Amino acid sequence: MRRVLLFTAKWCPTCHQLKKEVLAASVGKELLAGAVLESVDFDKAARRVAKHSVTGLPTTVFLDGQGRERDRIEGYDGKQEFVDEARAILGGRDLMPVLTDKLLRRPKNLALRYRIGRKLLGRGREKEGFAQYDKVLAADPQDKSGLLAKILMHRSRYLVRVKRDYGAAVVFLRAAVKRIPGGRAGESLRYWLGHALCLSGKPAEAVAVMDAYVKQRPDSGRAGALLLAAGLRGKCAGGYELKKALIQARAAVQLKPKNDWGWYLVATLSARLKNATAARQAMDRAMSLAPDSAFYASEKQRLATSK
Repeated sequence: MRRVLLFTAKWCPTCHQLKKEVLAASVGKELLAGAVLESVDFDKAARRVAKHSVTGLPTTVFLDGQGRERDRIEGYDGKQEFVDEARAILGGRDLMPVLTDKLLRRPKNLALRYRIGRKLLGRGREKEGFAQYDKVLAADPQDKSGLLAKILMHRSRYLVRVKRDYGAAVVFLRAAVKRIPGGRAGESLRYWLGHALCLSGKPAEAVAVMDAYVKQRPDSGRAGALLLAAGLRGKCAGGYELKKALIQARAAVQLKPKNDWGWYLVATLSARLKNATAARQAMDRAMSLAPDSAFYASEKQRLATSK
């Protein structure tokens, strides 16, 4: 019996979208007829995440009858694209030779080379996957393709989530934030640098990285930096830092009051500080801004029943 593993998390909005639009709909039931679908909670299955080289969510892994991976779909770019690719995989078609053949005919197609690199890494062929990434970067030193950030982020996540080599991740990410010092990609890379430092047992250094970034940001970009700093502090630095994390999260939502994730973070930190009323009020605000979020609905229910 073939199996399909869906790596997901309750906080992942794209995962909920995939389930709603495809997997829980009639098209999904038809697509997966004859296969067993298993949802794998990303936050509770670190060994399986590493075993299957999962670097982002959602990731859908297709296994044959012997439990070997045939192929995978990373992310969710829309119903029809997902269904078409999944149907080809379930029909026994290996897309790697197809992509490789296309690259032979179009060797300057850097987006295709990047896609092949990701697939190789997903299949555990690390040396070959990174070689494809290196070829993209060598061919496009000015980043006209816009692939630099994607490659740096994916390689960072691979080192942290799959290899769990936090020391190597820290070294790589320190270089990465120098290459992309600002913007959303720069913020993400800095957060992952902090995350890698946290996992390597350096919580003070981790939050210092984000706090320094907050100070660098002008008011227009300060909200996002504050949220990243608050999130990392709340996750990494321990209970003694929760009050400062909450202060940062509240400062962020004052700057960007329509940021639903910011209000969710305020709710989470308030709950951890045993302020149930503030937590529920913040959660209500998050839900008012994103009323269709299944994740927020479940979190609101959890807060309502917690002591």
